[in-house]
Amino acid sequence: MKRIVIIDGNSLINRAFYAMQRPMITKDGIYTHGIYGFLNMLSKIRDDYSPEYAAVAFDLKAPTFRHNMYGGYKAGRKPMPPELAMQLPLLKDILNAMNIRVIEKEGYEADDILGTISAYAEKNGIEALLFTGDKDALQLCSDKTKVIFTKKGVTDFELYDRQKMLDRYSLTPEQFIDLKAIMGDSSDNIPGISGIGEKGGIDLLTEFGSLDNLLRRTDEIKKPATKKKVEAGAESAKLSRTLATIIRDVPLDIDMDGMRLTEPDYGKLVELYKKLEFRSFLKKLDNIGAGVSKKSRRAPAGEFTGKKYIINSPESLESAGLGDVDGETEYFIRIFGDFTHTGKPTAEGILLISRDAYYFDVAALGEKAVIGLLNSIKPKIYGHDIKDEIYYLLHAGLVDFEISFDTAIAEYCMDVTKSRYNLADICIERLGYPLPKTEDFTEADQMNMFTDTSENYLNYGIALFQAIDSLRHIQEAIIEEEELGKVYYDCELPLIEVLASMELEGINVDTAYLDEFGKRLNVETASLEKSIYELAGFEFNIKSPKQLGEVLFDKLKLPHGKKNKTGYSTGIEVLEKLKDYNPIIGLILEYRNLTKLESTYISGMKHLVADDGRVHCHFQQTVTATGRISC
Repeated sequence: MKRIVIIDGNSLINRAFYAMQRPMITKDGIYTHGIYGFLNMLSKIRDDYSPEYAAVAFDLKAPTFRHNMYGGYKAGRKPMPPELAMQLPLLKDILNAMNIRVIEKEGYEADDILGTISAYAEKNGIEALLFTGDKDALQLCSDKTKVIFTKKGVTDFELYDRQKMLDRYSLTPEQFIDLKAIMGDSSDNIPGISGIGEKGGIDLLTEFGSLDNLLRRTDEIKKPATKKKVEAGAESAKLSRTLATIIRDVPLDIDMDGMRLTEPDYGKLVELYKKLEFRSFLKKLDNIGAGVSKKSRRAPAGEFTGKKYIINSPESLESAGLGDVDGETEYFIRIFGDFTHTGKPTAEGILLISRDAYYFDVAALGEKAVIGLLNSIKPKIYGHDIKDEIYYLLHAGLVDFEISFDTAIAEYCMDVTKSRYNLADICIERLGYPLPKTEDFTEADQMNMFTDTSENYLNYGIALFQAIDSLRHIQEAIIEEEELGKVYYDCELPLIEVLASMELEGINVDTAYLDEFGKRLNVETASLEKSIYELAGFEFNIKSPKQLGEVLFDKLKLPHGKKNKTGYSTGIEVLEKLKDYNPIIGLILEYRNLTKLESTYISGMKHLVADDGRVHCHFQQTVTATGRISC
């Protein structure tokens, strides 16, 4: 059976808005957490239920027939927060870009649209799944229509059908309308019968079957007080039933083909996701077409037209003619290997691409032969985040080379506020299409599991080259346009080799002194442990916040804050306030200082020391917005 998903847009974005633990705000001051949560819900709905059709219904600001019928309808309801209201038009733009039908009808509510489309679906043999946060929709449950609520957060759903209604409320979906008529609804200001709630309403409907039977047979109501309430509230109940009944024949032009799920307009979607800074959703797009604006300027690269060389012997090296080029030729570089900083970095293969592509099988040729060739051609090299490549090449003995471009460093100069500068994110943002995946070139999941490494490394490297080469042209134009040339070409680009050289040089470590100092720390911490145990009266795990909290606040009765699920807080700010209450606090603070010193600078440092007795740090150029180097 085919399936349609119909979503109450207002209630689900409202649920998502309040479910998010903290607001999400773009650099331009746009609140996005309601949209973000809604899109996560939508993603889970599509993954879990695989519908053929989808539509999202929204309320309009105009009064509905219910407002015209009863002036108090929804009176007193708090207005939508402005930070949520600003998100509704953007959400609709995203849904339109996804080619998901947005439906609104003046004079009616989203619930009425859900009811009308689900009725149409039932008549045409289509299963309808109604996603909402409003329990009014339970009256729509049937064998073909399911109502699904978000229970907790934005991706935990609970499904109701006719049987679930009977199990939960002991009522049919039709009786649920009468229950609302009896108990009312404070959120919609539906009056109901004063003094009768959900339990009383269910009891009455279980006995009398319907509101009409109840009002006809009030003389059979056993409790005098309940009889009096029902008789006094009869007209209110009739009005409330009309207000609570979802209309299932709204005059809509229902076009199932128009609600069929199809490929989105990737260009529009990319622009919206970029505007809202939804990097995680950008990464999920499988295929993004052209049509992105202004600074997303290039379509996906076509077929590589150059020659391909796999160089794994002196004969293949000679036939490639690489030694005939001059030192002005620029090469894209990618090294496939291990850039370890605690041992000798190694390369399985080195890829260079100019007009043609050359893959050097380092294992077959020998590192010395390959590096000798590179020194002879004095290459100008570029790539993405190539400091690791430079580190390896320097270690292997390359001396004659020049760095001409690095797309990661260029992106950093153009926008220092990003949390990371990985190529996949930048390709989507700047090029408008995703980075090729390794599985596009091999069935193996990891590059180091390639069965035919040379061929696969070569083809994968060409795909990277095409993306990076396209990206470079865009970045060069922006750098010139925004007058960033001096900081990029004169400062940041030369710094790559400087940092790689610093990493290669390393920092000498006196491991004998570290061992001696570690022993002294261990003696001191052992002495502190003994003193702490004596003051506590028994041994316990001092490093365990739970056990420490029990000792300090349950046994020693020191002042404490509120206890949470995991126990008492024993953070530094808490302990500092307790120093004058008990000498154990000062000992615990000193114990923490010494154990942290040992774990960070003794045992923590020793495993970083390389075979040459030095620590070869990783210096990171793109981590801080201030230009400081991170290590």
